[in-house]
Amino acid sequence: MWSARRPYGRPLGFPLLGGLIVAGLALATIAFELLPSITTGSRTAEDVGTTVTTGGSARAGGRATSGVPVGAPNGAPITALVAVGPAGFATKPAWAVPVAQWTKSVAADGGTVLTRDRNGQVLLLDPGSGAVRRLSSTATGPTQDGPWLTRIDGRPAAALVGDGVLSYWPLPTPGADPGPGADPAEGTAVPLPGGTKVSWVGSAPLVTSAGGGAAVVRGGKYVPVSLPPRARPLATDGSTVLAVVGAQFVRQAVGAPVAGLRDLPRPRGAGRRPVRVEAVGTDLLFTVWPRTSGHGQLGALVRTSDGALAVQTDLEGGLDLAKARVVRETAGTQTLLGPVLVDTYTNNLNLLDPRYAVRGLTRGHAWALLDGRATDIRLNRTGDFRTEPFPAGDPALPIGVVAAAGARPETAVVVTRTGDGWVLAGLRADSVRAT
Repeated sequence: MWSARRPYGRPLGFPLLGGLIVAGLALATIAFELLPSITTGSRTAEDVGTTVTTGGSARAGGRATSGVPVGAPNGAPITALVAVGPAGFATKPAWAVPVAQWTKSVAADGGTVLTRDRNGQVLLLDPGSGAVRRLSSTATGPTQDGPWLTRIDGRPAAALVGDGVLSYWPLPTPGADPGPGADPAEGTAVPLPGGTKVSWVGSAPLVTSAGGGAAVVRGGKYVPVSLPPRARPLATDGSTVLAVVGAQFVRQAVGAPVAGLRDLPRPRGAGRRPVRVEAVGTDLLFTVWPRTSGHGQLGALVRTSDGALAVQTDLEGGLDLAKARVVRETAGTQTLLGPVLVDTYTNNLNLLDPRYAVRGLTRGHAWALLDGRATDIRLNRTGDFRTEPFPAGDPALPIGVVAAAGARPETAVVVTRTGDGWVLAGLRADSVRAT
């Protein structure tokens, strides 16, 4: 259920709509980048998709090798690498793995950590030990975007997109020990039409074209999906595609006849058409509406399963979300539109202090900048968030907070610079602070 409260816990007056938590402060924005020379893997409005150009090819496949944590590039012990990470985590990494400066890295809530080494090979890391399993034996480069954690044919996979091809490697079964030299399922390369774009908003890759076409990847093939006229595809779970047309939406089953459009539920006091519709995974739509009287906007969450309004709220006066920046959780469904955060772990809709420039999301954390200082916004169910600035120094870039198979303590996965390159490192929570 979604509950409803104004900032600082005052009732919103929508008791029938379930639970909304809102915590808001002054209106101001600060725009700058944290470690702009390396790709973080957090998803913004600009990088939720990859444009595909024709020409070239990507090779997929290779063997897996079990490994141990890789030492620092200069040969120093990994514990000598001091990473200024979030408060509450050790500053000496428990493990560190050299990575390419231009790669994305993923640390998913379920414990999956993906990256690429300096040769461009796709790596799967154990979040507890840093042990390395290579998913690809062939080199990849900066023209291939990823790795992304996704699902293809119902199975978790690591994927890259570039040079006109989407390449993917199914992940091994969690907990299974492949042994040295074990051979995983063969990687697959799927040619894509030129000019298409691959979106990772849903749990599976969605391929779209400028004319509004949509396709999914199934059985190693590009599979077009029929949509109603003028529909704008937003996300897919691999079996259905979520799309919108004006004030209507559709969940179109792959391989089925074109489904009928359904009206988006209009919040009380809202105008006739939304000014913004964003997918939150494939289960929710976040809609922004103009008020019928006066100025300002309304925000509402819609369940795509039954088309019902899950919750609505008045947005703060002067807050315009029509063109607000989007930040999405890597390999998750948390979505930030401007200062409004849809927290799908706690079923809360939160209004963050707009002074914080959020750069990444993970369960329980929003990584942000305020006055040039890296800050961890500790998210919770009550909305009375605690903010903790990083310790002084050049901050490591947080990728996510994970735990192997739900085990504790948690590990903060960060990217940090060394003397001759970059490493992905694991920082243990306080209970096992490194010595």
